[in-house]
Amino acid sequence: MKIYAYFLFFLTFVTKVIWCDTEAKMKILGSLTATDMEVIKEKLDKIQNLVSNITFCRCNPHGKGEWTVIQKRYDGSVEFNRNWKDYENGFGDKHGEFWLGNKNIAQLTSVGNHELRIDVEDWDGNKRYAVYNSFSIGDASTKYRLSISNYSGNAGDGMSYFNGMKFTTSDQDNDKHGHINCANYSYFNGGWWYNKCWTGNEAILNGHYTHRNNPYQGIIYKSFKKTSLKKSTMKIRKV
Repeated sequence: MKIYAYFLFFLTFVTKVIWCDTEAKMKILGSLTATDMEVIKEKLDKIQNLVSNITFCRCNPHGKGEWTVIQKRYDGSVEFNRNWKDYENGFGDKHGEFWLGNKNIAQLTSVGNHELRIDVEDWDGNKRYAVYNSFSIGDASTKYRLSISNYSGNAGDGMSYFNGMKFTTSDQDNDKHGHINCANYSYFNGGWWYNKCWTGNEAILNGHYTHRNNPYQGIIYKSFKKTSLKKSTMKIRKV
């Protein structure tokens, strides 16, 4: 039974991505045999939907975690116009374009304070970034409600407008735009924490990918550029 006890403990690390307690980690790994590790690997291979896109965090001696990427886009190879289940579980390829999954992001940010960094790039190679010193999303019962604040950077504050918003997808309308589902609006076509569909200088990074400079479509960061962007990355870390 020892192997299964270790396996369950190991899964706790995986699902919450808590791997920064070096002493605990060494005690666990040091007591496992090669056979134990093979069994764990076999079990993990059977739950790819849980771990396939998770990028494990590492911690520095000062207690600040390294970045875990939760969204990456750069060529339109992965369609982001997805339903609720896809956004909940995650999709894409961790080596290419992907969304980590709302339930995974919720687990990652459920303990302690986390910051979010957004990096965007236009079609001419100009780059901007935004950092939010406080970031988390609620669990499924809250519709993955966004909590975000304390902006810094040079891209402009594109996310505070969505603070407190629930996540919306093409098949689940949780925005505040009355009879319109913003995720189905032609300019967006992707899941996001929509408030109302179109006001202010907001950032909407999961829209249908468009090439070159299409006005207000695709990857949008309006305070940086009024046209579609080429690349975006969202990443979080514990602070």
